[in-house]
Amino acid sequence: GYEDRVYRLYYNEGQNRVDEVSGLGVVLGLAGSFICARMGLIPLSGMHLIGGAAAGSTIGVLAAVATMPPKAPKQSVNIVMEQIKPSS
Repeated sequence: GYEDRVYRLYYNEGQNRVDEVSGLGVVLGLAGSFICARMGLIPLSGMHLIGGAAAGSTIGVLAAVATMPPKAPKQSVNIVMEQIKPSS
């Protein structure tokens, strides 16, 4: 049930990578919002800071997915492909 799903997510390298890059995006988005507020480009309010963090998180997830290395096919797929491959 739930424990199995949590275990698989915890040890999934792709999920861990997305989580790390998303967290970095939150920090950068929050910092960017704060800098813009200090420069007078946006008001310094909690909603603007939260919005910057949310935008950073979204950009982080998109960047992680866009730069994810391709996965190698599972061994079972290779075995099946060899079985159905026409012989010459």
